[in-house]
Amino acid sequence: MLLSKKTVLIIEDEHDLLEMIQYYFRAKGFKTFIAHDGKEGLEVLDRQRPDIIILDLNMPRMGGIEFYHRICGPSGRPQYPVLIMTARANTKRLFLDLEVDGFMTKPVDIDQLLKEAEIIIDRKNRWRRLGRDSGQPMNLVIVEDEYDELEKIQKVFDSRGYQIQYIHSGVDAIEQMNQKLPDAALIKLNLADIPGDLLALRLNYMPKTAGILSLVYTHGSNLHIHSVLDKLANKSGVCDLIEFYDYEQLVESVDRMFQKLK
Repeated sequence: MLLSKKTVLIIEDEHDLLEMIQYYFRAKGFKTFIAHDGKEGLEVLDRQRPDIIILDLNMPRMGGIEFYHRICGPSGRPQYPVLIMTARANTKRLFLDLEVDGFMTKPVDIDQLLKEAEIIIDRKNRWRRLGRDSGQPMNLVIVEDEYDELEKIQKVFDSRGYQIQYIHSGVDAIEQMNQKLPDAALIKLNLADIPGDLLALRLNYMPKTAGILSLVYTHGSNLHIHSVLDKLANKSGVCDLIEFYDYEQLVESVDRMFQKLK
Protein backbone atom coordinates (compact mmCIF):
# COMPACT_ATOMS: atom_id res chain seq x y z
CA MET A 1 0.00 0.00 0.00
CA LEU A 2 1.32 3.45 -0.91
CA LEU A 3 2.05 5.81 1.96
CA SER A 4 0.15 9.10 1.84
CA LYS A 5 2.22 12.19 1.13
CA LYS A 6 3.19 14.56 3.90
CA THR A 7 1.30 17.82 3.53
CA VAL A 8 2.42 21.38 4.26
CA LEU A 9 0.61 24.72 4.28
CA ILE A 10 3.01 27.59 3.50
CA ILE A 11 1.76 31.07 4.50
CA GLU A 12 4.06 33.78 3.15
CA ASP A 13 3.39 37.12 1.41
CA GLU A 14 6.74 37.33 -0.44
CA HIS A 15 5.83 35.73 -3.77
CA ASP A 16 9.34 34.64 -4.82
CA LEU A 17 10.10 33.09 -1.42
CA LEU A 18 6.72 31.34 -1.37
CA GLU A 19 7.34 29.82 -4.81
CA MET A 20 10.85 28.70 -3.87
CA ILE A 21 9.72 27.01 -0.64
CA GLN A 22 6.84 25.33 -2.46
CA TYR A 23 9.19 24.08 -5.20
CA TYR A 24 11.64 22.50 -2.75
CA PHE A 25 8.94 20.86 -0.65
CA ARG A 26 7.29 19.41 -3.75
CA ALA A 27 10.67 18.08 -4.90
CA LYS A 28 10.90 16.23 -1.57
CA GLY A 29 7.52 14.60 -2.14
CA PHE A 30 5.32 16.91 -0.08
CA LYS A 31 1.80 17.85 -1.10
CA THR A 32 1.78 21.64 -0.75
CA PHE A 33 -0.89 24.26 -0.10
CA ILE A 34 -0.11 27.98 -0.18
CA ALA A 35 -1.57 31.21 1.18
CA HIS A 36 -0.41 34.82 0.95
CA ASP A 37 -1.68 35.90 4.39
CA GLY A 38 -3.42 34.54 7.46
CA LYS A 39 -6.90 35.06 6.04
CA GLU A 40 -6.12 32.89 3.01
CA GLY A 41 -4.50 30.39 5.37
CA LEU A 42 -7.74 30.01 7.34
CA GLU A 43 -9.62 29.45 4.08
CA VAL A 44 -7.23 26.62 3.19
CA LEU A 45 -7.81 25.04 6.62
CA ASP A 46 -11.54 24.96 5.92
CA ARG A 47 -10.74 22.35 3.24
CA GLN A 48 -7.43 20.73 4.24
CA ARG A 49 -5.65 19.37 7.32
CA PRO A 50 -1.90 19.80 6.72
CA ASP A 51 0.75 17.92 8.66
CA ILE A 52 2.56 21.21 9.33
CA ILE A 53 2.08 24.95 8.80
CA ILE A 54 5.04 27.14 7.84
CA LEU A 55 4.02 30.62 8.94
CA ASP A 56 5.41 34.09 8.24
CA LEU A 57 4.66 36.74 10.89
CA ASN A 58 4.49 40.05 9.02
CA MET A 59 1.76 39.88 6.35
CA PRO A 60 -1.09 42.11 5.10
CA ARG A 61 -4.76 41.65 6.06
CA MET A 62 -4.02 39.04 8.74
CA GLY A 63 -0.54 38.56 10.18
CA GLY A 64 0.99 35.43 11.63
CA ILE A 65 0.20 36.17 15.28
CA GLU A 66 -3.53 36.68 14.66
CA PHE A 67 -3.61 33.57 12.46
CA TYR A 68 -1.83 31.60 15.21
CA HIS A 69 -4.43 32.57 17.82
CA ARG A 70 -7.26 31.74 15.40
CA ILE A 71 -6.06 28.14 15.01
CA CYS A 72 -5.63 27.51 18.74
CA GLY A 73 -8.10 25.16 20.40
CA PRO A 74 -9.69 25.37 23.87
CA SER A 75 -6.38 24.30 25.46
CA GLY A 76 -4.66 27.40 24.03
CA ARG A 77 -2.43 25.26 21.81
CA PRO A 78 -2.55 25.31 18.00
CA GLN A 79 -4.41 22.45 16.36
CA TYR A 80 -1.56 21.93 13.86
CA PRO A 81 2.23 21.85 14.16
CA VAL A 82 3.51 25.38 13.42
CA LEU A 83 6.97 26.46 12.25
CA ILE A 84 7.41 30.26 12.28
CA MET A 85 9.55 32.22 9.81
CA THR A 86 10.47 35.83 10.59
CA ALA A 87 13.03 38.49 9.74
CA ARG A 88 13.47 39.28 13.43
CA ALA A 89 16.55 37.52 14.80
CA ASN A 90 15.29 37.64 18.39
CA THR A 91 11.94 35.98 17.59
CA LYS A 92 12.42 33.03 19.89
CA ARG A 93 12.93 35.32 22.86
CA LEU A 94 10.00 37.58 21.92
CA PHE A 95 7.52 34.74 21.48
CA LEU A 96 8.44 32.25 24.20
CA ASP A 97 4.78 32.10 25.24
CA LEU A 98 3.67 30.76 21.85
CA GLU A 99 3.21 26.98 21.68
CA VAL A 100 5.00 26.57 18.35
CA ASP A 101 7.20 23.73 17.17
CA GLY A 102 10.03 25.72 15.62
CA PHE A 103 11.45 29.08 14.53
CA MET A 104 13.49 30.00 11.45
CA THR A 105 15.08 33.42 10.93
CA LYS A 106 15.04 34.96 7.45
CA PRO A 107 16.79 34.64 5.10
CA VAL A 108 15.89 30.98 5.54
CA ASP A 109 18.12 28.08 4.60
CA ILE A 110 15.68 25.95 2.56
CA ASP A 111 17.49 22.69 3.30
CA GLN A 112 17.36 23.48 7.02
CA LEU A 113 13.68 24.43 6.72
CA LEU A 114 12.91 21.09 5.08
CA LYS A 115 14.87 19.20 7.73
CA GLU A 116 13.10 21.02 10.54
CA ALA A 117 9.66 20.41 9.03
CA GLU A 118 10.35 16.70 8.57
CA ILE A 119 11.64 16.38 12.13
CA ILE A 120 8.51 18.05 13.52
CA ILE A 121 6.18 15.82 11.49
CA ASP A 122 8.10 12.64 12.37
CA ARG A 123 8.08 13.63 16.04
CA LYS A 124 4.29 14.07 16.03
CA ASN A 125 3.79 10.77 14.21
CA ARG A 126 6.08 8.99 16.66
CA TRP A 127 3.98 10.20 19.56
CA ARG A 128 0.78 9.05 17.89
CA ARG A 129 2.32 5.59 17.47
CA LEU A 130 3.39 5.54 21.11
CA GLY A 131 -0.22 6.07 22.16
CA ARG A 132 0.55 8.24 25.16
CA ASP A 133 -3.12 8.47 26.15
CA SER A 134 -2.79 4.89 27.41
CA GLY A 135 -1.21 6.11 30.64
CA GLN A 136 2.29 4.80 30.00
CA PRO A 137 5.02 6.66 31.92
CA MET A 138 7.13 9.15 30.00
CA ASN A 139 10.72 7.99 29.36
CA LEU A 140 12.91 10.98 30.12
CA VAL A 141 16.71 11.26 30.10
CA ILE A 142 18.16 13.89 32.45
CA VAL A 143 21.75 14.95 31.74
CA GLU A 144 23.18 16.61 34.88
CA ASP A 145 26.79 16.46 36.12
CA GLU A 146 26.36 17.76 39.70
CA TYR A 147 25.17 15.02 42.05
CA ASP A 148 23.62 17.35 44.66
CA GLU A 149 21.58 19.04 41.95
CA LEU A 150 20.65 15.68 40.46
CA GLU A 151 19.22 14.45 43.77
CA LYS A 152 16.91 17.48 43.99
CA ILE A 153 15.76 17.08 40.39
CA GLN A 154 15.23 13.35 40.88
CA LYS A 155 12.99 13.90 43.88
CA VAL A 156 10.53 16.16 42.08
CA PHE A 157 10.37 14.09 38.87
CA ASP A 158 9.89 10.81 40.75
CA SER A 159 6.89 12.37 42.50
CA ARG A 160 5.28 13.06 39.09
CA GLY A 161 5.52 9.48 37.83
CA TYR A 162 8.20 9.94 35.18
CA GLN A 163 10.41 7.02 34.18
CA ILE A 164 13.86 8.58 34.43
CA GLN A 165 17.32 7.65 33.20
CA TYR A 166 20.06 9.81 34.72
CA ILE A 167 23.25 10.49 32.76
CA HIS A 168 26.22 12.40 34.17
CA SER A 169 28.01 13.79 31.08
CA GLY A 170 27.39 14.82 27.51
CA VAL A 171 29.67 12.10 26.13
CA ASP A 172 27.81 9.40 28.07
CA ALA A 173 24.48 10.86 26.90
CA ILE A 174 25.44 10.44 23.24
CA GLU A 175 26.53 6.84 23.79
CA GLN A 176 23.60 5.75 25.95
CA MET A 177 20.85 7.51 23.98
CA ASN A 178 22.08 5.80 20.81
CA GLN A 179 21.58 2.47 22.55
CA LYS A 180 18.17 3.23 24.09
CA LEU A 181 16.02 6.07 22.76
CA PRO A 182 14.08 8.13 25.32
CA ASP A 183 10.90 10.07 24.61
CA ALA A 184 12.73 13.30 25.46
CA ALA A 185 15.88 14.68 27.08
CA LEU A 186 16.34 17.31 29.79
CA ILE A 187 19.87 18.68 29.42
CA LYS A 188 21.84 21.04 31.66
CA LEU A 189 23.12 24.07 29.71
CA ASN A 190 26.51 24.33 31.43
CA LEU A 191 27.75 20.74 31.33
CA ALA A 192 31.47 20.39 31.99
CA ASP A 193 32.32 18.41 28.85
CA ILE A 194 29.81 19.54 26.19
CA PRO A 195 27.57 22.63 26.42
CA GLY A 196 23.95 21.48 26.69
CA ASP A 197 22.74 23.40 23.64
CA LEU A 198 25.48 21.85 21.49
CA LEU A 199 24.67 18.40 22.86
CA ALA A 200 21.02 18.83 21.84
CA LEU A 201 22.06 19.90 18.34
CA ARG A 202 24.50 17.00 18.01
CA LEU A 203 21.81 14.51 19.03
CA ASN A 204 19.53 16.04 16.43
CA TYR A 205 22.04 15.49 13.62
CA MET A 206 22.78 11.86 14.51
CA PRO A 207 20.51 9.53 12.49
CA LYS A 208 19.28 7.40 15.38
CA THR A 209 18.57 10.23 17.83
CA ALA A 210 17.32 12.84 15.32
CA GLY A 211 13.98 14.29 16.37
CA ILE A 212 14.25 13.57 20.10
CA LEU A 213 12.78 16.51 21.99
CA SER A 214 15.34 18.34 24.11
CA LEU A 215 14.71 20.86 26.88
CA VAL A 216 17.90 22.67 27.89
CA TYR A 217 17.90 24.17 31.39
CA THR A 218 19.91 26.38 33.70
CA HIS A 219 19.31 26.83 37.43
CA GLY A 220 19.03 30.49 38.42
CA SER A 221 20.01 33.55 36.43
CA ASN A 222 22.31 33.03 33.45
CA LEU A 223 23.70 36.09 31.68
CA HIS A 224 24.20 34.13 28.45
CA ILE A 225 20.73 32.59 28.12
CA HIS A 226 19.38 35.20 25.68
CA SER A 227 22.40 34.93 23.39
CA VAL A 228 21.94 31.15 23.43
CA LEU A 229 18.27 31.57 22.49
CA ASP A 230 19.20 33.78 19.55
CA LYS A 231 21.87 31.30 18.43
CA LEU A 232 19.31 28.49 18.47
CA ALA A 233 16.69 30.41 16.47
CA ASN A 234 17.66 28.64 13.23
CA LYS A 235 18.61 25.29 14.74
CA SER A 236 16.65 22.07 15.03
CA GLY A 237 16.48 19.81 18.04
CA VAL A 238 15.99 22.18 20.97
CA CYS A 239 12.36 22.36 22.01
CA ASP A 240 12.94 25.06 24.62
CA LEU A 241 15.50 26.60 26.94
CA ILE A 242 14.43 27.41 30.49
CA GLU A 243 15.89 29.46 33.32
CA PHE A 244 14.35 28.01 36.50
CA TYR A 245 14.50 28.99 40.15
CA ASP A 246 12.61 26.15 41.84
CA TYR A 247 12.34 22.51 40.87
CA GLU A 248 8.56 22.51 40.51
CA GLN A 249 9.01 25.11 37.78
CA LEU A 250 11.38 22.74 35.96
CA VAL A 251 9.04 19.76 36.05
CA GLU A 252 6.11 21.94 34.96
CA SER A 253 8.12 22.98 31.90
CA VAL A 254 8.67 19.32 31.01
CA ASP A 255 4.96 18.62 31.57
CA ARG A 256 4.12 21.38 29.09
CA MET A 257 6.62 19.99 26.58
CA PHE A 258 4.89 16.60 26.63
CA GLN A 259 1.43 18.18 26.51
CA LYS A 260 2.36 19.90 23.24
CA LEU A 261 2.77 16.51 21.62
CA LYS A 262 -0.59 15.06 22.54
